[in-house]
Amino acid sequence: MDKFKNIINPNKELFKWGPIDAMPIYPDIWYGALVKFAKRFVSWPSFLMWVHDEKIMFICEYQPLRDTGEENFKKFILVDKEFKKNYDEWQGILKELTEHINKNSKEKIAKAGNKQFNKIFDAFAGIYHRFWIIGLLPELSNWGGEQMLRSLLRKELNKNRIDEKKKNTEDEKEFQAVVEKLSAPEDYSFYQEEELDLLKIKKFEANKNLSEKMIDVHQQKFFWLLNSYHHTQVLSTEHFKKELSALPLKEAEKKLKAIEDMKTNVLNRKKELVKKYNLSSNVEKIAHRLAFCIWWQDQRKKFIFITNAYIDALLMEMSKRFNINFDSLHYYCIEEINKLIKENKPLAEKEISLRKLYFMRNYYAGDNKSKVFCGKDVENIIKPYTEIKIYPNLKEFKGTVVSIGNKSKVKGIVKVVKSGKEIGKVNKGDVLVAPMTAPDYVVGMKKASAIITDEGGITCHAAIVSRELGIPCIVGTGIASKILKDGDVIEVNANHGIVRKIKQE
Repeated sequence: MDKFKNIINPNKELFKWGPIDAMPIYPDIWYGALVKFAKRFVSWPSFLMWVHDEKIMFICEYQPLRDTGEENFKKFILVDKEFKKNYDEWQGILKELTEHINKNSKEKIAKAGNKQFNKIFDAFAGIYHRFWIIGLLPELSNWGGEQMLRSLLRKELNKNRIDEKKKNTEDEKEFQAVVEKLSAPEDYSFYQEEELDLLKIKKFEANKNLSEKMIDVHQQKFFWLLNSYHHTQVLSTEHFKKELSALPLKEAEKKLKAIEDMKTNVLNRKKELVKKYNLSSNVEKIAHRLAFCIWWQDQRKKFIFITNAYIDALLMEMSKRFNINFDSLHYYCIEEINKLIKENKPLAEKEISLRKLYFMRNYYAGDNKSKVFCGKDVENIIKPYTEIKIYPNLKEFKGTVVSIGNKSKVKGIVKVVKSGKEIGKVNKGDVLVAPMTAPDYVVGMKKASAIITDEGGITCHAAIVSRELGIPCIVGTGIASKILKDGDVIEVNANHGIVRKIKQE
């Protein structure tokens, strides 16, 4: 039996990322980066990753993920010299990547001869490959940093506990709240960067000429905001004008102040916790670096979505030059794109059809290699990992609290969202339920009173956005999107991570 098919034990605790809307081309370049990553850092654990019905799923064993993450966190995040070296290098790569994208516009790409086009693609692939070699570090390290923080924090809270009579449930509630606050990023997410920039324009709205110029600049900076791992789009100035005009001035000023005060408030809360629980400098440093890595991963996502737009510009040009369907090119691997450009060797239509059915690329840490599978073969490989026993009459279930919110216990109507295309059905006050969330869910997340997901942890997208919005969020339930239906009325208790059905649709 092929070892690349049986690299994960389905009976172990599994980490699952997805399913979310995606196409294979966008994350593909990081397979090559994984090989180089393993030579420079501590390797990612073996994993399965596949795309089916234009949705991506990633699965690996949880404990190896945490343990390899902890090794990386200790060696490359907590060690000041290593941390600075890697982050500074990544910043330099970002500068190269941004300059390359700005220099090679759609117009320049279209005018380039075949030899020049080849050079443009090679230069891009080389820069983006290096972007991922270091860019994989914060994500993997986050799992280890969280494991370290939870372990040491639990020991210190128990040691320094004043009230020994507290119930265990109250202890856990307190513990989760402290973890959430200590691991909160200390700088703006890219959503907050955009919102801050847009809100600052509001006070100039009456000056039409000035505000329109400011909106034009804003659009050039954030046109990619709703890009995803599935598609890209260019947001127009009209999109941002509509967003701005929908906000009354007083509400805009209130939101602006809340974002501007965020950094100070986060740091103050952390100082209060360190003092209240007499936390050690070791715990304080782990929490600080974990918070930074969560922010770093979010910044990485910003540049992924900017780059995905550039990838599509390259693919559109290839589609014209080689007379290949634009959508079909999204099922190529980077090395196959390279072969197409250099040798004019496209994939067979039969291969593309198989990949559209199922496309899998697994990574085996033992050999530090990946392998591609497609078609029905994938269905057999993933079967042990996707079969979940559901109890339809279950009235209550639990998950991990990643945001207690301004109001920790809420009731609302369920809206199950399994694709960004469905986000429009979420109304104000609904509870958004999803396998996991992605950037194209944000418009619905802003309307939700709470968020519940099947997968995720304190570093996931749902956790970051819900904390920014000040709403409860429970992740890692495993079953929420499968057991809940649109119209169900539920209670979300973020104090204890419990979801309870009140009324079934």
